Parts: sequence; structure tokens; C-alpha cells
Amino acid sequence: MSGSKLSIHINNLVDRDELRRFLLEARPAIVKTMRPDKDFWREVKSYHPNLKIVCRVYQDDEEMHRRIMADPIRAAEWYVNDHILHNIVPIADLVYGVETVNEMARHDTERYRRQARYDEKVADLLQPYGIKAIVWNGGVGHPSGTMVEMRKFVNLSEFVAACAHPNTAAIGSHEYCAPIMAAEDLYKPHDKDWFTLRYRRWYPMLPEHAQKPLFIGETGIDGGIGPQDWPGVVQGGWKTNIGDADEYIFGEHNLPWYDNELQQDDYVVGATIFCYTWPDDEKWKSFVVAGGDLNKLGTYIQSQATGTVEDYIGEVMQEHVIPANAQAWFQQYAWANELGAARSSEVGYDGELWYKGHPYLAQVFMRDDDLTTQHIVYAQLDDPRQWQEKTAHFDRAN
Repeated sequence: MSGSKLSIHINNLVDRDELRRFLLEARPAIVKTMRPDKDFWREVKSYHPNLKIVCRVYQDDEEMHRRIMADPIRAAEWYVNDHILHNIVPIADLVYGVETVNEMARHDTERYRRQARYDEKVADLLQPYGIKAIVWNGGVGHPSGTMVEMRKFVNLSEFVAACAHPNTAAIGSHEYCAPIMAAEDLYKPHDKDWFTLRYRRWYPMLPEHAQKPLFIGETGIDGGIGPQDWPGVVQGGWKTNIGDADEYIFGEHNLPWYDNELQQDDYVVGATIFCYTWPDDEKWKSFVVAGGDLNKLGTYIQSQATGTVEDYIGEVMQEHVIPANAQAWFQQYAWANELGAARSSEVGYDGELWYKGHPYLAQVFMRDDDLTTQHIVYAQLDDPRQWQEKTAHFDRAN
């Protein structure tokens, strides 16, 4: 339902209530987590069944890179068997994909080849478990070099095979900029060191059968990527380069600009902003989007919602078909309109129905003589009118 391609990169489940509220009110299309907690994600998925959950199972990057360079196949077996399976199998039915490795890319053809062989093997090993792989996950500025060098990279047979593997869900990449998201667009739109939207240079060069969906696993502001001669670039994240959350989240040259660009490319499945973690995390505190800032991001994502409120409520209510309180006002409304019996609980009191800044309550009813049609009764909770005046319903295939 969300037209926005943006969401959040979760390093830690710092405040589960805060995260749950963000995910169920903003209803982003995708989320990335480094904490595959089965109870939390199963609950969230029950209320937001269309949410794509991407997981990264953390291992030290340099150790992984050394193992892959030494023996890609054995490295894949080690990572899958010793790390992915026991973390992800309990939520395999919830997960869109698991990232294979983090930011291994360098300007080194042999390194690309070895990583691609590793990626393909990981995808292969995960397939029997119903877990899909997200391959490559390249760092900012890769593939680097001229258009000719990019074409050489994306046409490497090993890379094409990894992307085209039937168990590959998506191709991952990271994109940052500084001091604002649209820096290259404003300063050096044709520079070869173009970082933000760099995927538009290399992705179309992939053979068509390897053009799996593209997932931007990390994005935002990072002054550490350079080039340092650009105006106003400061080492660190958005808090040191921009400082103002409203400017970062709502400003015309920042996240809305980037989101608008992403929305023009159907093959981009989403982009997760780095990061949600402890506010005092010394390493990442200048990148943190949490608390009131996370609420603002949710407000922005909701503002991009597509379709009607009925489309939105119908999607949420599809999962809630259980016995309910026959004495509630919605039941009285259903009787008066001959909509049948309650087939779900009333959903919305805990904030999981929140459309364009307004909370809603909804409930499913069906007649015994037509179990193919859901009659969904709903009302806007903050509408000051009486229940009799603000309650309505619509029909949806069961």
C-alpha cells in the first residue's frame, strides 16, 4: 500500500513498542533487521502480512571476506550451516531474503568473481529450506570506474549466475551521499564518482534474465564516503552533515528527493535507512533514526500511501478472521445492513490501522450464504461525529 520505497535498517530491537508502532502505522513495504527475533517478527507479520523482511546475520566482515577469498564454496557452507540456518529457519516463512555478505566489493575482478561464486553457493544451499538469498550487497561506489569497467563487471559470468539463480530474491546494494542526498544532482551530476542513484548506471547493463529486484540495504547520509572536496561534507551521518531531522526527513534535497527517484524505478523493491540502534551507540549515533525521528519517518512514509482508505483497511483486515464480540457497535451496524456474522476481532485499537495520520477501527463480517465475500465495517476513530454517522462498509473478495 505504501508508495514510498523507504524504510529503516534495524541494528537492534531497542524499543519493541516503538518499532512495532512504526511498522504497523507507517506500513513500509520492506524492512531490514539484524535481529531475527521470531516472536517480534511473527507478531508484526500477522498485522502487516505484505511486509518484506530482509535479514542480515552478522559476522565480522573482514573474517568473512578472508574466508571467501580463500575458498568461496567452503565459506558458503560455513556461513549457511553455522550461522544462517539456526537464526533464520524459525522465521523462514516470514522472510523475503537473507543477505549473503556485507560490502565485500572492491575494484578487483578476482574478488568479484570469488564473491559471486560464494553468493551462488549460498543461494543454492538455502533453497531446500525455503530461504531466499539477497546477493552481492555491494558498498557505496561499486562497481567503480568508467561505464566500460561497469559493463565488464556486470557481465562477469559468475556475477550473472549468482543474480540469475532461481533462489535469488534480490540484488543488494548500498547508497549514501553527503552533505545532502541530492548532492551529486546539485553539484556534479555527470561525475564518475556518482554515488546516490549509481545503480541506474550498472543495473540496466545486466543481462535481462539476471535483473532480479534491486534492494538498497543501506542508505542515507555518510560524510565518510567522500569525495571530500564537495561543499560542506563532514565525517559522520545525517546529524553531523544536516543536523535537523525535519530537513533530513522532509527536506526537498534529502530523503523525499531520493524516495521520489526510487519510486520511478519499478525494479527497486525498497531502501532501508541506516540505522535504528541505541541512541548513545558511539559508532553510529550520528546516523541514528529513533524516537521522535522515527515517528517523523513514519509520518513521511504514510504521506506517500497509495490507493484509498478502503484499499488500505481491506489489506490489513484480510488476516483477521476470528470470532468477535457480538455486542459491539459494528455488530449492530452489520445486523442493520444484513452483512452477516462477525468473522474477526475489531482491529485498530492498538494502532495497527493508521492511514495518512488518522487511526481507524475495522472488522470483517460475512453471511453464511456467501462466504466468498467479506463485508468490512470501518470508522475513523478521531472523527468527532457519532458512531452512527461515521461508520461505513465496503465489500472485498474473501
